[in-house]
Amino acid sequence: MVPSVLPIHGLSTPFPPTMACSIPFRIQAMAESLTHEDGDTGRPSAQADRLVELVWKKDVTLFHDHFREPFARIHIGEHWEVHRLRSKHFRRWLCALLWEAERKAPNTNAIASALAVLEGKACFEGPKTALENRTAWFGDAIWYDLTNDNWEAVKVTAEGWEVVKIPPILFRRFSHMQPQVTPTKGGDIRLLQSFFNLAEPRFSDLLLVYAVTCLIPEIPHPAPLFHGEQGAAKTTLAKMLRKLIDPSGIGTLSLPTNATELVQQIFHHWFAFFDNVTYLPDWASDALCRAVTGDGFSKRELYSDDEDVIYSFQRCIGLNGINLAAQKPDLLDRGIILNLERIGKAERKSERDIWDAFERARPAILGGMFDVLSAAMRIHKEIRLKETPRMADFAHWGAAIAKAMGSSPETFLALYFENIGQQHEEVVNADLVAGALVKFMESRKTWEGSASELLKILRETAESERVDTHAKLWPKAPNSLSRRLNEVRTNLAEVGIAIELLRDANGKRRIRIQNPSGDTDGTDDVFGSSSSLPNL
Repeated sequence: MVPSVLPIHGLSTPFPPTMACSIPFRIQAMAESLTHEDGDTGRPSAQADRLVELVWKKDVTLFHDHFREPFARIHIGEHWEVHRLRSKHFRRWLCALLWEAERKAPNTNAIASALAVLEGKACFEGPKTALENRTAWFGDAIWYDLTNDNWEAVKVTAEGWEVVKIPPILFRRFSHMQPQVTPTKGGDIRLLQSFFNLAEPRFSDLLLVYAVTCLIPEIPHPAPLFHGEQGAAKTTLAKMLRKLIDPSGIGTLSLPTNATELVQQIFHHWFAFFDNVTYLPDWASDALCRAVTGDGFSKRELYSDDEDVIYSFQRCIGLNGINLAAQKPDLLDRGIILNLERIGKAERKSERDIWDAFERARPAILGGMFDVLSAAMRIHKEIRLKETPRMADFAHWGAAIAKAMGSSPETFLALYFENIGQQHEEVVNADLVAGALVKFMESRKTWEGSASELLKILRETAESERVDTHAKLWPKAPNSLSRRLNEVRTNLAEVGIAIELLRDANGKRRIRIQNPSGDTDGTDDVFGSSSSLPNL
């Protein structure tokens, strides 16, 4: 028996049966006031009124999301579905509704008029509820949308998990989404290890922990950055993670050509993995950073002169390429660098054999992920971290997940901090200025001078290393150099080079660089008196 009233995400309590006629809004009052003076003439106004009345009789729940977009929850067969009122599916349902009742086809104007009324009621009298993509918190449980034809969801709590046939209103769906397999109890997430080939196998648990955290909403998730030579199965691994986390008709994504398209693309996918990325523009790197940590994006509403649509969301993001696609410090700082090794001839298998094996294992792997997540939810609040990296929520949940997997929080954190160290090295190696600075400081422990003096020295160092100082990324002026140093200052500090910005007694800016591991004490490179140089 399907209940007539179901809880709606975003409201503190489910609606009691006594309020069923008013909240959620079901158009009862409006339907009772309709008059049909024209009789059954088939005129658009009569058909529109009849459609609205039929919707009410079908016990439809009308509401709007946090974008004020109107939605309806409708009863189909033995389950409930949520659809945008302007979607093709809801329009088709309206047509079928009239045909079922009167064996008549509604005309276009009648459908448009009925939709206008329903939209108004949904927006102004229906409740507001946030619709999530794939996974959501509701109460003390994490819910995961299976996106199957029965609209089932997995409910995960600290006590365990179960497949729920009639979940609360939580999720929106997009056309690219595909059904997830039904997870099996007593599965094993470690079955996934047989399908990837990391060049540094010690990071395997780091990847497994990451996969489980992708089931957790409302936290920043670091971006896995796969790189490796051709034949390392980077794309195959990305597609497997996609099938486990966010099944889609689009296995991996291509990077679009502008920020607006990228934002909309990311919004439509819970786990957006961009394949074969050779170059990442600054605007794309910035947008990916904001999507990882959660931020707002604005775009102009279609067919509108001044209405903006505001997107605010967090997503799971991934990139792969032969070389490391991410170069900017901000994105690398939000990533997990994983090098994949080329698969040898003796170990190669056909695509069909690989995917057949994976599909056989997928229900057990997914069930194992939910088992681990449930166990982590039991111990999450007990975890205490001695050190906290930038992605603090991921580290906290990751430590709990590692313990639930049979490892230890300390081992996980050691692996994560080691990977973070690789991120800093990649930033320094990829940045022209940072690379020249490291080379220059190899033979000295201390240097001090102005930005102009440092730019001249770094230019000479770079040219001796055959670096093109006429390239676009090379700073052309002292103030540009100062900005670049600020960008990589943290990364340089992590590899042992400390930069201080100072002012001398006359108020002029100075730069002090220290490298304790340098070959000499560098006293000849210090200009001016450091005793009168306060920190900026």
